Amino acid sequence: MRKCGKQSTCKCSDKKQQDLYTLPHENFLYIEGKFTVQNRLDGTILRLGNNCVAFMFDEIRYELDGVEIDRNRNVGITSTLKNYTTLSPNRALILTNGGWDIAYQRVVEGDFNFCMPLNMLLGFCEDYKRVMINARHELILIRLRNDNNCV
Repeated sequence: MRKCGKQSTCKCSDKKQQDLYTLPHENFLYIEGKFTVQNRLDGTILRLGNNCVAFMFDEIRYELDGVEIDRNRNVGITSTLKNYTTLSPNRALILTNGGWDIAYQRVVEGDFNFCMPLNMLLGFCEDYKRVMINARHELILIRLRNDNNCV
């Protein structure tokens, strides 16, 4: 697991892991952090919004052996529109752990962790349902400068 912290770009890959069998359709992005509010107005309750994980990133790229396979800009907007139109009610309940919460019953303050399926964020991971052998996979995440869209 790679920790990005406050960096704007995080490249997730491991050169030692090239001989693995991977199934991109079933891969997940695990995010954990701490939600704190600064400069709170009196009486306001802030919560993490629907699809907050996707709204943390400006761009996500998926590279296979150094070749760009898929790219998603404005990740929060595109994944929210796609999921509103394609998710069934049962699948939406399952994806609550990934940050998909239409009722906005998300964490108020404190620690959080989400497990977001990559097939919610990248079309390649949604469409390609075959096992890949002996390939170097890189997931490049470019973070937004602020978290205003997550709240």
